[in-house]
Order: sequence, then C-alpha cells, then structure tokens
Amino acid sequence: MQNNQLYIVRKIMEDGFGKANFQLIDECVRDNFIENQFGVNPGKEGLKKTISQLHSSLSNLKYDLQNSIENGDTIWTHYKATAIQSGTFMKMPPSEKQICIDVMDIFRFENGKLKEHWGIPDRFAAMAQLRVFNKK
Repeated sequence: MQNNQLYIVRKIMEDGFGKANFQLIDECVRDNFIENQFGVNPGKEGLKKTISQLHSSLSNLKYDLQNSIENGDTIWTHYKATAIQSGTFMKMPPSEKQICIDVMDIFRFENGKLKEHWGIPDRFAAMAQLRVFNKK
C-alpha cells in the first residue's frame, strides 16, 4: 500500500509541476507553505509562479521518481527531470534541446499537507546540456 505523504509528493511533482496542475497545489499545499530553495518564489502563490515560469520555458516536462525515504513527517526524494527547452531558460534562448537532470528534494508535512520544501535541482547539469559554458 502506498504511503499517503509519498502519494501527495508524487502528485505535486508529477502533476503539479509536470502538468502545471494548480488545483492540485491548492489542495495539497498549506497556505503558509515555506519554500527554502535558493532563487525560488516564496509561499504557495510563489510555488505556482515557479511552475508557470518552468512551463513557459520548458515543454514535455516530466518528473520520474528514482528513490524516496520517509521519516515521520518528512520525505526525501530523488527525481529525474526531463524537458525540452522551448522558451528562454536560464537566460538562454530557446534551443529545442532536451535536458535531463537530477533533482533532490525534502518535503515536510503538517496535518496531511505540504508545509515546507527544500530543493536541489542540478542546475549545473542543465546549463552544461544547454551549452551555457561551451557555445560550440
């Protein structure tokens, strides 16, 4: 039987982020949500803004769960994120290149809803795949 908190994490990542499902964010994320990831918009509305920004630059955005660990109200996950850069991303013009990066996340729950998040996407890998460092 699948754990309820892990089920919610998967819905947030795979449908909320992957499909820009804002109704799911409203249902699963607390109003006083705390975002701890560098450079990400704060709060629940900031989370929606971040998702919108991703979808304006990336198409076919998918998150595939690789591994997870749960301890009480906290879940650690490792996702593989894939997308096609169809718009300006990381100040790079659209390239139609596919990127694939690792994303490590920590999710903390309170009363059955997501309360706090820490995220570590491999931005360096994304920049390397988009040839930010090597314009050849």
